Amino acid sequence: MAAPHRPAWSPEVAARITAVRSQASVFETTLAEFESAYDVDAAYAQWLSVHDDEARDSTRGENRVVDGAGHDIEDDRPDAVLAAFRAIVDAARTQ
Repeated sequence: MAAPHRPAWSPEVAARITAVRSQASVFETTLAEFESAYDVDAAYAQWLSVHDDEARDSTRGENRVVDGAGHDIEDDRPDAVLAAFRAIVDAARTQ
């Protein structure tokens, strides 16, 4: 199975990467070594699975992965947020 697409690092992981990069000369640690120390793809797949489970708790829930968006999707991709709101409003109006 192919690894799922990872659109952006979470702020927590980005902070860890920054910390590792800042100490790379001391510990001779590279980003590749950091990523190999953590199974990033497996962690991301688990993260997606948890969000899929949460979406299933609602009769109309969806888990959308938006390219170019990180934790602050409203700042990163406001167009996607507005499109999602419009879809909800449109669905409510057609009932």
